Amino acid sequence: MDSNDNSALKSAEYSKTFELKINVNNITSSINVSSKSKLPITISEFLEQGLIVNLPPRTCSQGHQLMLDVHLSEGSKEILVFNTTAKILDIETSDEEAIRVTVKFVQYDPMIWKKFQSIYEDCQIELQHLLVRLKDSENG
Repeated sequence: MDSNDNSALKSAEYSKTFELKINVNNITSSINVSSKSKLPITISEFLEQGLIVNLPPRTCSQGHQLMLDVHLSEGSKEILVFNTTAKILDIETSDEEAIRVTVKFVQYDPMIWKKFQSIYEDCQIELQHLLVRLKDSENG
């Protein structure tokens, strides 16, 4: 793509900026972890009734109960809060900096969970369209 021709980029710009804040309270061990921690909490995968999240090491063990508070904001506006109690089904140690934790929701609002998934799915679709447009503009 010609560096002087950025019209394709302007028309293909991604318009949404989301911020995700996750707080985890390990009910079993009384350990609290938040997105402000040195090693942030990230979501790896969505499951039908759960999540796979990356957490700092030594924050939980298989079978522990967690309370998850997930806050999704667009700009300064909070658009969704999802609270759940979950049970840890599996833990994988990927490296020394994080563990990959599979949790199953025990208590949660299925409607809010579906809305949360829908927001993320819409973002993924929009990003895929953006990448296609950018690739087309480079080839065209």
